[in-house]
Amino acid sequence: MKKEFVGFLAFGLAFLFAAVTASAYITNDFEGGSSPSWQFPSKVIVTNNALKHGGTGSLYVPTLSSATNLTGSVSGQKVWTDFYTIPRPFVSDFMKAPATDTNATAQFFVNTNGFWVTISGSGTDICSSVIASSTPYPTVTQYSAFYHVSVLHDYSASNWSLFVNDALIATNKSFICSGVTTHTWFQVQNFGGETTNVCWLDDFMVA
Repeated sequence: MKKEFVGFLAFGLAFLFAAVTASAYITNDFEGGSSPSWQFPSKVIVTNNALKHGGTGSLYVPTLSSATNLTGSVSGQKVWTDFYTIPRPFVSDFMKAPATDTNATAQFFVNTNGFWVTISGSGTDICSSVIASSTPYPTVTQYSAFYHVSVLHDYSASNWSLFVNDALIATNKSFICSGVTTHTWFQVQNFGGETTNVCWLDDFMVA
């Protein structure tokens, strides 16, 4: 199965994104649990005793864990994925970036300097400024605040754009796998670091 994948490594956190239509295809605010479309191991939990963007619940992703949302096949020329997250920087003794998923359309992560980094068909690029906006660049400087992340996939052009805290920081990045034509899943990964470096996800939507 081809997948759409957007990654943002918070101690190895990666994410997948989707579409813009008139209404949301799938939403999950983790109030009272997760939807059946989510798959994750037992140590990834929906918890009310947690940091959260809104309401009372959020998704807790500890180190060396991942959570996948099997959204099905979302078609359309333009598709959004939107969520709130507390990221961690990607840390590895052997790699400067996570391995590229060649079945994905897009990946991104946060580096140890707090910059957002994209992985696309043209390679790995550090996003160090805001594109055509007066909004400050959303450097990750603290790990108790939620960041609003949105990705726009343009399937007609096989490219994607990344917004963080409503600031456009990457645009027209080519798909890693140009053969993908529909959104099928989203994945967040926490690749490592200290056991206290937990990733959080809340208010997830594909639209």
